Amino acid sequence: MNIFPQHSLLIEEFEKLRQITSEECSGLAGKEEVLKISFSSDYAVVLRRLEETEEMRRILSDGEPFPSDSYPDVRQDLKLLFVQNSVLMPLQILQLNRIVGQMALIFAFLKDKEAKFPLLSSLLMDVIFEKDIQVAISTVMDESGHVLSSASTDLSHSRKNLARKRIE
Repeated sequence: MNIFPQHSLLIEEFEKLRQITSEECSGLAGKEEVLKISFSSDYAVVLRRLEETEEMRRILSDGEPFPSDSYPDVRQDLKLLFVQNSVLMPLQILQLNRIVGQMALIFAFLKDKEAKFPLLSSLLMDVIFEKDIQVAISTVMDESGHVLSSASTDLSHSRKNLARKRIE
């Protein structure tokens, strides 16, 4: 069911609204995703988006502790993970870990709230969250990106030997 004609002044207003919305996004990836949103005249699609928006509005207006910190754009870093023998720099790993942490907060927020926020919860249905990623990173790297001596026994021995040599 179409609710608007294909050519309408509303479409022009939609474009303006989309631009304004993209300027409010805190990250480049979010801005680009907002600019990809297309006008729809399909009643079911419009209704679904309005209901999703209403759920998010309720979260914000009720003061729910929804995790909405900005996050770095790691799309290029993620592509590197698929290149054989590529290596991420510590800052890149920390940025990925930050996003994993943000996702952990979002999953935790929506856990047991499927009844209250069914549409937003359904957005995560096909997302696989692997919390072990955060654990793995935190066991080898500190918050500033330095590799911990406890990351491996060889590294620990090497650092102890280096410290001993410096003292000598």
